[in-house]
Amino acid sequence: LLLFEQGIPAFQFAHSGDSLFIRGTGDPSFLLLDTSSVLFEFLKATDDKIYISSSNFNIKRFGSGWAWDDYLFDYQAELSPIPIYGNKITIHIKSDSTYEVMPNYFNDRIQADKINSQPYLRNEYTNSIYLNPGLCAHRQIDELSIPFLIQDTLIAHLMADTLKKTIRLIDRIPPTLSVKTVYHRNLDGLYQMLLKQSDNFIAEQLLLCAAQVVSNRLDSRLAVRYALDSIFTDIPQKIRWVDGSGLSRYNLVSPGTNIWLLKKIYHHPKYNTIIKFFPKAGDGSTLPQVFNSLDISAKTGTLSNNFNLSGYLTGASGKPYVFSFMNNHYLQSKSRVTEAMYELLQMLSVSL
Repeated sequence: LLLFEQGIPAFQFAHSGDSLFIRGTGDPSFLLLDTSSVLFEFLKATDDKIYISSSNFNIKRFGSGWAWDDYLFDYQAELSPIPIYGNKITIHIKSDSTYEVMPNYFNDRIQADKINSQPYLRNEYTNSIYLNPGLCAHRQIDELSIPFLIQDTLIAHLMADTLKKTIRLIDRIPPTLSVKTVYHRNLDGLYQMLLKQSDNFIAEQLLLCAAQVVSNRLDSRLAVRYALDSIFTDIPQKIRWVDGSGLSRYNLVSPGTNIWLLKKIYHHPKYNTIIKFFPKAGDGSTLPQVFNSLDISAKTGTLSNNFNLSGYLTGASGKPYVFSFMNNHYLQSKSRVTEAMYELLQMLSVSL
């Protein structure tokens, strides 16, 4: 919030004659469902020749410590300077085993494969997808969200296909031109997806947007360094922070640090706005149903054999309390872990 007082940088542009040069700033909202798309409206309104550049993107497609073999799953979309459609392909499976693809550009890259024993597969280094729609229907899978392999040429093709305009690639914006930044100010939709849907893609791209603000480069490490040196200067314990979503197992943060952060949020002038974005018991978000009888607003954090929950519990007195659970490397079922957490929170809620 401190870095995004003007909004998040949606894109940068420069003009030269009838040529429009565009440089991505990491804004995840471009052609993403349920959010406004500042870049789309800007490009739709121009008659200029459009050129795009990714010269300010300085990191790899995956964050440090991410699982390389999770490329197929929707929670690990690739990082990019100009995200489009959430960097994922959405496939709607119908009851008659037919399907619809969005964006439809990928229609020709999907092969129906009734022999395949998995609902779907994608080659790691191509965007060829093998889909078994019959198996999907049998397993009552009505929608698939599959990350696609990011390539500059693909982004140009997707933009051209959607805008019905020619999109050209360029190494960089000519250095003699004056570059301006356009901001995306309606962030509520993104914050809702980030917290209530626990959207890793939004988290990672917003960290890139923060890097753009502080350094004019899309390198999340620069945003982390700035935050630790200039914003979180009073953090009580040393932490290891390597990504925006928590997909990396390299992150090292204690429950005490989470409590410290939750207290800072509680005392923030915009707390009443921020708390609306937190998942609440019974709202259909990522909170397990076992917590439905509690008055809590809390964010989950999940990796295999790890489940964390941090947030606010309102006691019987009506007073809010902060809490943070970190359950690491357990071998029992997640349901047993969440039930034990519920029992403690329920006991506290009636006594506080």
